[in-house]
Amino acid sequence: MARPLTYLLDTNVWLERLLDQDRADEVKQLLETVPSDRLLITDFSFHSIGLILLRLERSEALLIFTRDLFTDNSVRILALEPDDEAFGVRYGKTWNSRYVEKAL
Repeated sequence: MARPLTYLLDTNVWLERLLDQDRADEVKQLLETVPSDRLLITDFSFHSIGLILLRLERSEALLIFTRDLFTDNSVRILALEPDDEAFGVRYGKTWNSRYVEKAL
């Protein structure tokens, strides 16, 4: 039996919604349609979003975002271990491709 599709959402997708940018409604529809346990975010994206929101003095938005993803829902976070990164460097893999491989 095939595993259900999972979606690795890029930093910019999350920021589109968080910052209420042009395509925020499309992201909202995606987040309402796809079950949260099928959504992935990388540790790099999560930390980048945190830095961006704090730089914009939107700490409350960061708290809500964190609660929405990990407490109220079951979005999974993908993290690379040092061995993953070393493997990627050794074999010419990009960070993005290492995250994708880890998600599979």
